[in-house]
Amino acid sequence: MFDLEQVSENVWAHTKGETRGNVAFIRLKQSGIMVDTGMDPKTAKIARDAAEKEMEVPIKYLVITHHHGDHVFGNQVLEDCEIISSKDMKEIMEEQVSTTWTKEKLEERMEQVPEFKDKWDDLRFVLPTTTFEGEYTIEEEGVKVEIVQTNGHTRGSSYLYIPNDNIVITGDLLFAETFPYGGDPSVDPYLWIDAYTQMIYLNPVKVVPGHGPITFKEELEIQQKYLEMLVKKIEDLVVDGLTKEEVLERTDFPEFPYEVDPNRLKSMLERCFDVIKEAVESY
Repeated sequence: MFDLEQVSENVWAHTKGETRGNVAFIRLKQSGIMVDTGMDPKTAKIARDAAEKEMEVPIKYLVITHHHGDHVFGNQVLEDCEIISSKDMKEIMEEQVSTTWTKEKLEERMEQVPEFKDKWDDLRFVLPTTTFEGEYTIEEEGVKVEIVQTNGHTRGSSYLYIPNDNIVITGDLLFAETFPYGGDPSVDPYLWIDAYTQMIYLNPVKVVPGHGPITFKEELEIQQKYLEMLVKKIEDLVVDGLTKEEVLERTDFPEFPYEVDPNRLKSMLERCFDVIKEAVESY
């Protein structure tokens, strides 16, 4: 049985890892929204079926928060829906299809992770049909869902806000109780910090992260504080003239409140260094 956690009267989420990246569902009046589709179409189909049964309305919209495979590889299951994302996100996904997600590279990945062989045997990449810049609103009989592009975790990253339920769905702008992945080539830590500020300002009663358990505003504050301290530390090291290699050798970075994944820390430092060095040199 597929595990769906009810977050509020009209919001559900799966956070147990079967879809890799979390997926969420929003009930409007006559239809529903799915947010992200996880790592494979077979599990996405199970998730959709379970959500439609629980919500008792058909899913009409799919909102994609960002382009990473663990959030879009199930898109084909929602091909009958209006698929919505930021314009930037669609552009990056189009690039990925022709570069990173080629048949050859996916076959290599399946050799590395055998469980994907069965799950990806009929994988197709389905792109958004509706794009926006900045903000977009879905409205049905007075029920609104606001989608806001912030960038930060990736170019094109967006979060959703459901005013009636006062719930924020973050995509990978939040990795709850775990070290975030910040190694994407389009990561911008300054915009990521700004995204936290926006989501915190909404004062949500609950928060659905892109990874990790359902959480609260305080988790946004915890992760923002860490990223702010990390950025300040790297800024100071850049001003002192350290190279990227010298920064990576250091161990005196701010303490993270949960277990640190060393590979994620390294990729975060590498990408943040590039962005911060450019910013410092432009002062």
